This record gives sequence, C-alpha cells and structure tokens, in this order.
Amino acid sequence: MKMNREIDVRNVLPAVHAPTMIIHRTGDRVSEVGHARYMAQQIAGAKLVELPGIDHAYWIDGGKVILDHIEQFLTGGLHAREPERMLATVLFADIVGSTERVAKLGDGLWRELLGTFHRKV
Repeated sequence: MKMNREIDVRNVLPAVHAPTMIIHRTGDRVSEVGHARYMAQQIAGAKLVELPGIDHAYWIDGGKVILDHIEQFLTGGLHAREPERMLATVLFADIVGSTERVAKLGDGLWRELLGTFHRKV
C-alpha cells in the first residue's frame, strides 16, 4: 500500500492511447475520487464510472455492479443472466379409494397404474 500511495503516474497519462475505463467509489477512504477524475481527464477518451460507496476493495460492496460495467466496457453489452428464481408447479393428487384399489389390484398392478398416471401427468 505504501508503494501504491507513492506512485506518481501524472506524466505518463497523456501517453495512454488504449481504451481506458476508470472505476472509482465517490466516498473511497483510501484514494480520493478526485484522483480518478484527474486521470480520466488526462487520458484521451477515458471513461470514468463513479459509484457510490466508501470501500476501496471492489468485492466489499456491489462487486456485481462493477463487473457489469467491466463487461459492458469490454464487450459492448451484458450477457443474459440465468434467473435467480424459478417458478415450479407442484401437483398433489389424492386418488379417492386408493387403499381399496391397492388391496384389490395388488402392489405390482398398482405400481403399473401409478406409473401410467405419472407419465400422463
């Protein structure tokens, strides 16, 4: 961290000619957002993304939002996400008189009858 605080890249920023995106939290307690704004101004065509929050480590708060910005920057779009929820249907069937029917048919025929029922459902 000491070395990172002492690095001064101001004189090389205008030499950066690659697509550049700078992501910074506006309330970052490690590095002031003004530094990110300065870098974005000095790099031609740089994109600055300011996000709310105070944590310097991206994974602490809202890492998914940051990853979405990175994906959008690198690919030009966001991939379709798998839904986090699933709609499922549960069918409960109460077969009236099943006890008597099992006794009449026997276990083997009853299982066969239930198998036919389940395949149709």
